[in-house]
Amino acid sequence: MLSVVIPIRNGTAFIQHTTEAVLWFLDSLGTTYESELIFVSDGCSDQPERALENWLGVDSRVRLEHLGKHCGKGAAVRKGVLAARGDRIAFLDVDLSARPEMLIRLLSALDRGADFACGSRHHEEARITVGQGLVRASLGRLFRVFVRAVTHLELLDTQCGCKAFIRQPMLPIFEQMKEQGFAFDIELLLEARHRNLVIEEIPIDWADESSSSVRAVRDGIQMLSALIRLAIRDRTRRPGGTTESVEKL
Repeated sequence: MLSVVIPIRNGTAFIQHTTEAVLWFLDSLGTTYESELIFVSDGCSDQPERALENWLGVDSRVRLEHLGKHCGKGAAVRKGVLAARGDRIAFLDVDLSARPEMLIRLLSALDRGADFACGSRHHEEARITVGQGLVRASLGRLFRVFVRAVTHLELLDTQCGCKAFIRQPMLPIFEQMKEQGFAFDIELLLEARHRNLVIEEIPIDWADESSSSVRAVRDGIQMLSALIRLAIRDRTRRPGGTTESVEKL
């Protein structure tokens, strides 16, 4: 079974199109997978249940989970993953900057033996049809450099909102996940590496929809703080680990 999780934070303007597009994709899989689509409201105030009223209770594949208050993207994804029934679970952004068809590439990677398949906008074979604005793109480049420097993760794009994984090895990671904000992807990747899971980075097509709820200054500071915290914890868990090189940054 394939479960697709979509976190939403006051994104009801996207819901009708997104629901139709994802259900069309799931229908296109035919009998390959049973499927479900799980939206998770991250303390939304714009009544996503009303935007989904044409599907909830009508199409058994569509579900809506709620966080009691705004906690962050990581918390919303975690809620959806823990509620999912599929043996394969994916998550996408509500604006579908990565179209649901991109999941075919990620599912193929899982078929080849990956435990965790991560879409990448920065792979040399990725195709960006609509790029980010200059400020966000520049901040993103700086953040990627910093991520690689302090974590030594080999991925070119840790933050892409298009990922899929095998439930059994990844579920314990989500159960223990601490990061509630945008740094949750890094926590997942570091923990997957610590457990020697197979991580594969997959080039995808991407069109930026400029709907990100990332606020450059405040969220940037929070992400850097979380990154350093995660890197220190990861470093101390390695054999002979030390925090010295991280603390110098």
